[in-house]
Amino acid sequence: MPLNRLRPRPANIPKASDAVHLLQKIEYDRAYEAAFEQVFGKTIVCPNLQVAAGYARSHGVSAITPEGDRADKRGALTGGFVDPRSSRIDAIRNVAKWRNEYETQKNRSEELRRAIEQKDQEITRAVGELQKIEQRRLQLENSYGPLRQELRDRSRELQNKRDALEAKQRSRANVESAVHDLGEQLSSYEAELGSDFAAALTPAEEQQLETLSAQVQDLRRRYAELSTERSELEARKTTLEVELRENLRPRLDQLTAQDVENGNNNGGGGGGNGSSMRLQERQHELSRATEALTAIEAKLREAEDAIEAANTNLTAAEQQNSDKKKSQETLAQAIEKHSKRME
Repeated sequence: MPLNRLRPRPANIPKASDAVHLLQKIEYDRAYEAAFEQVFGKTIVCPNLQVAAGYARSHGVSAITPEGDRADKRGALTGGFVDPRSSRIDAIRNVAKWRNEYETQKNRSEELRRAIEQKDQEITRAVGELQKIEQRRLQLENSYGPLRQELRDRSRELQNKRDALEAKQRSRANVESAVHDLGEQLSSYEAELGSDFAAALTPAEEQQLETLSAQVQDLRRRYAELSTERSELEARKTTLEVELRENLRPRLDQLTAQDVENGNNNGGGGGGNGSSMRLQERQHELSRATEALTAIEAKLREAEDAIEAANTNLTAAEQQNSDKKKSQETLAQAIEKHSKRME
């Protein structure tokens, strides 16, 4: 048909998002626009066959789907596409396959559930054993306390034993040194016995021995006198302290309180003067007792110093006297032994 005789009628195209005019999807030369409108002017594209059938009945157009289905204004549905992959036999086979797979997985799930329950029981038993072990560990740690204390005691005892051993070793060394010295002294005595007899003490040493003996006697007598004097001074000091603490100070406090009370009651009258005089007398007595106590303490300190000096001198004199006596006794024993050997 010539293009100049084509008179396409305007189509009632629905204006919706699910209906697209087919001419909008076709690229063509505008010289053939009448021919394209004659052929495709009343065709729309819809997403599915149900929508296409609805627009075909309501707007009197031909509708197609991307799958190839077609619906026209008379209600006819044609075309369509059959996917060979969606076969019923294959579907039945897939159903049977996946049912078997489901049963397999279900059985597997049941086995896993039983395994999980078994593992839970094992975990429960393990937790119980762990708690028992933890309790036993705590008991052992608690029992380690006495053991640690005993270990510390043993270590301390061992250290004491070591210290005692070191002390014994030092003592042994001292004893060995003393034995060595005594051996040398014995050798010297034997050498002295082997030599000619001669007097061991000079006249000056004998005179010094007698002088020291006399000094020892004097110092002992002086020590006894100082001890007696010290005892008397201490007794007197104790008496004064008792008198001061039990009589004078309480009496002074009593008189002071009476003086204050009388002064408040009489407004400073004659009674207050008498109390003041008694208070002054007691204060004088207290001062005299304090001075006497101070003097006794000074004498006591002097006596103590004298006793200490006498003790020092007595100890030195006794040591010198003892040394001289030992030397004399040693010499006498040596002379006696020498005499016996000569006989």
